[in-house]
Amino acid sequence: KTFIENGLQWEYSNDGARETLKTAGPLHEGIVVLVSPMEEDVKISLTYKYIIHEDLLPLITNNNVLLAELDTYEWALKSWSQCSKPCGGGIQYTKYGCRRKSDSRLVHRNFCETSKKPKPIRKRCNIQECNQPTWVVEDWSPCSKTCGKLGYQTRVVQCMQSLHNSTNRPVHSKHCTSDRPEMRRVCNYTACPAQWRTGAWSQCS
Repeated sequence: KTFIENGLQWEYSNDGARETLKTAGPLHEGIVVLVSPMEEDVKISLTYKYIIHEDLLPLITNNNVLLAELDTYEWALKSWSQCSKPCGGGIQYTKYGCRRKSDSRLVHRNFCETSKKPKPIRKRCNIQECNQPTWVVEDWSPCSKTCGKLGYQTRVVQCMQSLHNSTNRPVHSKHCTSDRPEMRRVCNYTACPAQWRTGAWSQCS
């Protein structure tokens, strides 16, 4: 079985007793291999090998580990979380990602040590006062009847709060202090025009 991952073609094989995963490379970043036993209490052994350029030989330790691979990842500020409130004073926290030191590129968090991850920093946000919510109504729907006593039409009525970025957000109706505008009303309340209605013919005389 072959598949593409990280821009490389990989080949996976399983002969029942051994699973093999290989690629011709070159690998430009580390990979994470998850090994999961099919049964409990089964011991798993994992071996791997790779080919490196001869120019990197001075960087190899006695354990065949590249010195350049040691301690090359660090936690870095990635972004701030969304503010917990759109107004009235909310809280937002820092989000950290795992960064490779050589090129400052963010990589999978498993490359960084969890114990070294900084504690989130929090700060206040959207400290401006909230505007008083008001009722916002949409247009009436077409009347359900053209005449008679059963016609009605409806409209959407929402309690909305205007934000400082010129947008509105819906809030609970309890925050609107005025009476809610009507959402349903009678329409086309007029007598329908008289129409001739025919019945079945009588039996022939």
